[in-house]
Amino acid sequence: MVTFTQPLEDLLKTFYQVPVVTRRRQDEDVPKIRLNNALGNVPFMYEKLRESITQSQSRDEKFLLRAGIFRIVQRLVTFTQDTDKIAHSLLKELIWGKYLPNEYIAKEEIDEVADIIERYLEVIHQANFPPGERQEYVPWLLEILASELEEYLFPLEAHRDRAMFTYMFRSLKDRIVVEDSDFQDLTEGEKQLQLRIVVMRALAGSDFGAINLELVRQFYPEFFEGGEGIDNVAHDIVDIKKAFDAQLEHPFGSRLLPYLKKKSSIFTVLRDILERCEDKGEARLKLSAGDDTLNQEVTTSVERRTTYAKKSLRRSMWRTIFFVVVLRTLVALTLEVLVVDSTWLVFAINLGVPPVLLFLIGQSIRFPDERNTQVLAEHLREVIDADIEKHNILIRKTYNPRLTFFFQLFTGMLYVVIFGLLIWGLLSVGFPVITLLTFLVFLSLVSFFGFRITANTRQLLVLEKRSTFVGFLFDLFSFPLVRAGKIVTSEFDRWNIFIFIMDYIIEAPFKNILSVAEDWVGFMREKRDEMY
Repeated sequence: MVTFTQPLEDLLKTFYQVPVVTRRRQDEDVPKIRLNNALGNVPFMYEKLRESITQSQSRDEKFLLRAGIFRIVQRLVTFTQDTDKIAHSLLKELIWGKYLPNEYIAKEEIDEVADIIERYLEVIHQANFPPGERQEYVPWLLEILASELEEYLFPLEAHRDRAMFTYMFRSLKDRIVVEDSDFQDLTEGEKQLQLRIVVMRALAGSDFGAINLELVRQFYPEFFEGGEGIDNVAHDIVDIKKAFDAQLEHPFGSRLLPYLKKKSSIFTVLRDILERCEDKGEARLKLSAGDDTLNQEVTTSVERRTTYAKKSLRRSMWRTIFFVVVLRTLVALTLEVLVVDSTWLVFAINLGVPPVLLFLIGQSIRFPDERNTQVLAEHLREVIDADIEKHNILIRKTYNPRLTFFFQLFTGMLYVVIFGLLIWGLLSVGFPVITLLTFLVFLSLVSFFGFRITANTRQLLVLEKRSTFVGFLFDLFSFPLVRAGKIVTSEFDRWNIFIFIMDYIIEAPFKNILSVAEDWVGFMREKRDEMY
C-alpha cells in the first residue's frame, strides 16, 4: 500500500486545475483572432531561417518562443509606445510564425496583453536609470516581460510548471545537507531562496528572465496589480536588479545545480505520468497501483522522451551545422578574396573540421538504457511514498580547498597547452595567422554548441557514466575549447550583425508588408461578399 506524501497530495489537487484563460479559449462562442495567412508559410519559414542563422543556436529549443516574444517586443517598442498596437502586432506575428494557432486567441486578450506590456513600459518611463546604463536595464525588463507574456499565452503549461516547481522544492528542501565549509554561514532563508531558484533551472531549464519574474512575484507582488506597485518597482529598479543578479549569481546556487539536475529526471517523469491521466483520480490509481504499473509508466515516459530527444538532437545538429557552414563559408571566402591566399588543404580543413566535429559529437551521445530506467523508477517511489526512507543530498567539496591555487594554475596551463598545440599544428600545415584565428573561434563555438546540445539529451540519465582514460583525455582536451566557446558565443550574440540586419533592416519592413497583405485580403473578401 502506497502512502502518498503531503506534497504529492497537494500536487494532485492543483495539477489538473484549468486556468480561466484556457477555458475561455475553449469556448467556441468567444470571438477569436483570425488571420488570412495571405502569404502562406512565408512568415513561418522566415522564423525558421532566423533561428538557424542568428543567436538561437545557442539556446535550447524550449526557449525559442520566449526569445521570439522578446525579439518582437523589443523591435515594436522601438517604433511605438502604443501598447494596443504592440499587443495586436505581437499576437499577429506569433500566429504568423506558428508559435500560436490561428483562431485560438480570444480577441479580448489583445487588451489583456496590452495591460501586461503597459506595466513594464511604465517602469521604463518612470525609472531613473544610472547614466549610460539604460541599454542594460531595458533589455533586462523586456526579458522579464517576455517570460510573463509566455506564461499568459500558455497558461496551462505555466500553471503545471509552477505546480511541479513547488512539489520538487517541498520534496527536497529538508533533504539538503550542506557540508561545504564555504556555505556554513548561509541563513536558512538564503538556502531556501537558492533552492527555489535552482529548482526552476534544474527542472525546466528556466532562464534568468523567468527566474527574475518569479523573484518579482515573491518580493513585489503588488507590481502585478498596477498603480503604486509599478511606482515602487520603477523607484527601486537599480536596487532590484542588483539584488536579483546577486541571487542568480550566488555561488551556492552553482554548487547546488549539478545535484538537482540529477534529481530533476524524477520529477520530469512524474509530470509525464500525470499528463497522461485525465484527472487526479486516474493519477492516484496509477501511482498507487504497485511496482509493475509504476515501472511500466516510467518506461513509457523514458521511451517517449528518448524518441523526442533524438528528433530534437537531429534538428539542433542540422541547424547548428547549417549556421556554422554558412557563416564559416562567408568568413573563409571573404578572407580568401580580401586578405589571404590559402592552399586547398587549408581551405578544406577550415571549412570541413567544425561541422564534422559536431557530427561526431552527436554520434557519441548515449541515451537511457533498461538499468537506468529501473533506477529512475526506484527514485520516483522515494518522492511519492511517505513510508520509504529518504536519502539526503550532501553538498560537499569534491576537492581539497588548499589545492585551489594549484588547480587554477593547472587550468591556466591547460589552456596554454591545448591552444598552443592547435596553433603549432595549424601553422605547420600552412595556416595564415588570420585564418588560424577564425578557425579557432569556430572550433570553440562548435565545441560549446555540441556541449549544449548533448546536455539536453542527458536529462533522463540518473546513472553516472563509467569513467575511462580515453574519456578523461577527451574532457581534458575539450574543456578549454568549450569554455572559450561559451565566451565567444556570449559576445557573438551581443554583437552579431545578423541580429541587427534581420530585426531592423529586413524584419521590420517584411512584417509591415505582411500586415498590409493581410488587410488587403480582408478588404477583397469584404468586397466579394458585398456582391452576393
